[in-house]
Amino acid sequence: GNMSTLPSSDVRPRYFPVPSPVFKLRFVSRKGAPHVLYCGGGGSSKSGVRNTVVLASLSSEGGEPKFETKASADTGDKLCVSVAADADVDLVAAGMHGGSVVVYGCTAQDELVVLTEGLEADLPTKEDPKGEECAVECMALHGKKLATGGNDGVLRVWALENQAAVLSALQKEAGAKEDVPKLKVGSAVECKGHRGPITDVAFDAAGARVCSASKDATVRLWDATSGAALCDLPATTGLPSGLPANKGGVGKVMCRACVFSPDGMSVLAVQSGGRGASYATRWEITGEGEATDVSVTKVGKLSNDPVPCLSISADGKVVAAGDVEGHVTILNATSLAKVKSMPLHGLPVTTISMIPGGTAFGGFDIATGSADKRVVISSSKGGGSIMTYLGILLLLILVFLVKTTVL
Repeated sequence: GNMSTLPSSDVRPRYFPVPSPVFKLRFVSRKGAPHVLYCGGGGSSKSGVRNTVVLASLSSEGGEPKFETKASADTGDKLCVSVAADADVDLVAAGMHGGSVVVYGCTAQDELVVLTEGLEADLPTKEDPKGEECAVECMALHGKKLATGGNDGVLRVWALENQAAVLSALQKEAGAKEDVPKLKVGSAVECKGHRGPITDVAFDAAGARVCSASKDATVRLWDATSGAALCDLPATTGLPSGLPANKGGVGKVMCRACVFSPDGMSVLAVQSGGRGASYATRWEITGEGEATDVSVTKVGKLSNDPVPCLSISADGKVVAAGDVEGHVTILNATSLAKVKSMPLHGLPVTTISMIPGGTAFGGFDIATGSADKRVVISSSKGGGSIMTYLGILLLLILVFLVKTTVL
């Protein structure tokens, strides 16, 4: 379907049922068209719910958005908890509960083929010697680099060595999937410093730096090539001084999400306790290499509840965040002032992603997922939904008046 047939004015949220809880999703562009890449499942094979990675296309039919599975991969008894894709979704990385990562190639015919044997990306710790908690909770893919983070608190940046050869084989229209070479992945650069599990990871637009958020109440900046630690961004600097301490003090504050602004000049992060309000913080970055420095420029209250996920628009103007009550909040990325809040899910929003630059889908620019087994697309545009409700109410009153006078 043609995107232009979508009325850009009608941006009521659209709900698409999926077979299982959604753990992570990415709003992506493939061959210039909007798609959603997501992963989910039910855990063990006994549950009967398959563990999958799915690439779905968004199109329109009769002016209504349509959500259609294009490619999917069954991850067997491994539950996939994070996904990442490169710019045109030729490569898809899937992070598993258990600590491994599988990289798939998406062929010209939209088939997912396995390109790597499991990379061990999250390892047992002193506290968890059997590795029962191992899980690759977050990933980012940028050019020839794959960043992974998980329970052991080590950020790993892997080099995809023969990426160019793999991409050219995948993009061949008449190519057979058997002809796609396996992806050679070099040993990971290990970035050590976090004292708790890593919750989120992101590259800057140039792929030169990577940021990681952690339950240890910090966001850290690293050199994406050497793995050198550039800066610590302690969450507590971003919190209002009068904030009631959690039971057990500041130690309970966690950083749950982090993202670079598109120009790479700032990092936005979310911090909150296990319960209670969450705050967004904006740090400006100055200098580079060993002279990298950061300063807090803005703090804004995001929600009365913890916020596990955050995304920034391609133009860097707005930030979207999902909370544990199922609401999505839109903030101005500079002032961190609240633009609007929308109730979208019946369970916590587990994942949120804004549409990448260079692609459009009517007025829709946000995709969210949740354990409520729905992928929702919504819009950051437009004021609060209050106006819409008032409009509908007035219309109903008018209809009622007209009817009663006619009768």
